[in-house]
Amino acid sequence: MSIYNVVDYGVTADVEQLQTVIIQRVLDMAGNDGGVVQFPAGIYRTGGLNIHGAMTIQLDKGAVLLGSDNCLDYGTGAWTEAFITGENLSSFRIIGEGTIDGVDCFNQQGEENFRGPHGILLANCRQIEIRGITIVRSANWAIYCHDCVGATLDNVTILGGHDGLHTQRCTDFVVKNCDFRTGDDAYAGSDNENFEITNCQINASCNGLHLGCLNITLQNCRFWAPGEYIHRVSGRTNMFAAICHLSPVDRNPVKLSGNWLVKDCTAENCDSLYEYNYLDGLWQTGQPVTTIKFENIIATGLKIPSIAIGDDAHQLQLTMENVTLELRDGVEKKEFLNARKFGTIALHNVKLKNAGDGPLIVCDDGDSIIIDNVKSDNKHPYLFSNVKRIDD
Repeated sequence: MSIYNVVDYGVTADVEQLQTVIIQRVLDMAGNDGGVVQFPAGIYRTGGLNIHGAMTIQLDKGAVLLGSDNCLDYGTGAWTEAFITGENLSSFRIIGEGTIDGVDCFNQQGEENFRGPHGILLANCRQIEIRGITIVRSANWAIYCHDCVGATLDNVTILGGHDGLHTQRCTDFVVKNCDFRTGDDAYAGSDNENFEITNCQINASCNGLHLGCLNITLQNCRFWAPGEYIHRVSGRTNMFAAICHLSPVDRNPVKLSGNWLVKDCTAENCDSLYEYNYLDGLWQTGQPVTTIKFENIIATGLKIPSIAIGDDAHQLQLTMENVTLELRDGVEKKEFLNARKFGTIALHNVKLKNAGDGPLIVCDDGDSIIIDNVKSDNKHPYLFSNVKRIDD
């Protein structure tokens, strides 16, 4: 495999001039033979770059790809543009300990009248690997993948910007050992399938996971708020929900969101643990949720109930097993769970802490509720109506 050290091909580090043209020339050469484009330590200022062919970008420790602050250096200022763009690729990698800095590039004509290009945009790609790098100040979504199959993100850090990883119609993604601290959703997207997210740190000023996916395991992750980077439109830093369903009607989703296992996770000071509202939730009404299980979860500092409102067919099966939920001080009169239009709600070994004297679990219009060792200080913790069967 050929190695193309960009300095050897005329790229100059640590200068104010854009190096876009000559960096692109090196990328094109490496794309022709599946080579490695190496950026040694230094700052490389550039506009938008396009990837062609199977190749690797290697950002050494201390290497910074520093974006232009002029949105027209990435194209025409269109929403679909990015700092690094690849389409129809196979076996593409970005690796190393370096940094991609999007400089919060401003675009007056962009989304919300200020968002600029995405950080990395990959479309119709196969066998993607992003490993070790840091992305800061992305002007829009840090990593945007659509219609991609087979990706591994390992030890990736995202700081600031908007959505961290946004996936649309993607399959077979593995995300591990990552640290996302974003000004919008840390993870987002819909119509996905077969995801594994493990050993990750998740801090956001919107939602932790705002996701629609069939078959997902989320394990050994930490969610916490307030966000370290503000939501730039509203100025907020609260995390609405650690996990929130996403299935917008206008994206014409076709896949149900089900077979979720959320295991061995903690959530600190998130407003709620879970939000799913198929009736009238924002961007949640395209396709329904079927099954989700929370196992070995500790969620503290909650502000509002988890919402689980399913479809008329009562497809929702929600299980909580070995779960501790604790409200933050001052909101003790809130319930912990509000569910409607469900098939089964099953609670096994659940602890409800810092509760007031009102109902803690409120359920209406469901087929079955299973209560197995739910502990709280409340003498009347349940308010159930129109439920066909209750086992306790």
